[in-house]
Amino acid sequence: MKPIKIFTFPALRTFNRFVKYFNYKTDNSLPILELPEQVGNGNILSLDIFNDISINFLDGMIKRETILEFKNSSNFTILHFIYNYINPLFLKCGCDEPWKEVDQFQHAIVAQSFNENCQVKLKTNKLYCSYVISISKAAYLNNRNYCSQRIAGDLKTIFEEKGGNSDFFHNGSYNLEIADIIKRINISKLGSFEHFIFLEAQVHELINQHLIQFKKDVRNAGKLQSLSAYEVEAIHQATIFIENHLAEIKTVSQVARQVGLNNNKLQQGFNELFNLSVKKFIQSTRMKVAKDLLLNSEESISQIVYIIGLNSTSYFSKLFKEHYEVSPSTFRIKKFPKD
Repeated sequence: MKPIKIFTFPALRTFNRFVKYFNYKTDNSLPILELPEQVGNGNILSLDIFNDISINFLDGMIKRETILEFKNSSNFTILHFIYNYINPLFLKCGCDEPWKEVDQFQHAIVAQSFNENCQVKLKTNKLYCSYVISISKAAYLNNRNYCSQRIAGDLKTIFEEKGGNSDFFHNGSYNLEIADIIKRINISKLGSFEHFIFLEAQVHELINQHLIQFKKDVRNAGKLQSLSAYEVEAIHQATIFIENHLAEIKTVSQVARQVGLNNNKLQQGFNELFNLSVKKFIQSTRMKVAKDLLLNSEESISQIVYIIGLNSTSYFSKLFKEHYEVSPSTFRIKKFPKD
């Protein structure tokens, strides 16, 4: 199988390679390729953000096994931040290295030095929602020289060169915070200036989440992974159930039964993945939904209280003020002042 050669910078060059490889002409002026039916379905995005970040994002399925080969043509180390939301993908650096599986919801960080190969393999007819965010380490730090001197502790392992640090590979733990960010990105809807500004902001937050998770992984080194892939998926389904059934949720046990976990395992999972108890996660979700309804609907406060599954307007006001330091009524007046 002939790999698709990807040049990390500029990403536009990669986009043109995708177009050529799939033998597909696109009229889209944006770096988004809608996969032709004979190849698969979905979209590929290849985008440069300034001169130090690029992202390749696949949201869809490819009908034949495909290898993406990242080429580093610069004299500087490239860092890749990798994540997949739906199905596992496979990764290797160096021709003689074995393929390593990056599981669903698992994050990885890889350093790639000059002329080194880094490959990602996508399986046939598997649905992917995956990205590789690449940064040119030297340019990235130079563009942030106002704060790069403050890199300390475990992050030095990633950002200090030490002879190129070309053998750095971190196949880390599961992270559902990243999955939540990905859910907000819809590359098929990108088109306006503000959409791309939003995407840029999300890319920076994704890098931040990888770094946070890396530090957490280092702290927990040597400890057995307490959650299986099945349990992580169940907790992810629990978050979706909570978001979609706020009015119906009365107890934590109700959520646990819905996703097939016992209460203790559900609580353990939320504590590990979100640093929140299930009850606090439900409460936080209720406040986020309430804020959105106050901003974007004409529902009364009593109706909002019912929609988010609470029984008391005064209790809702107390919780909302704890979260946002303003009462719901004052928040709505400030956002929509009366003439």
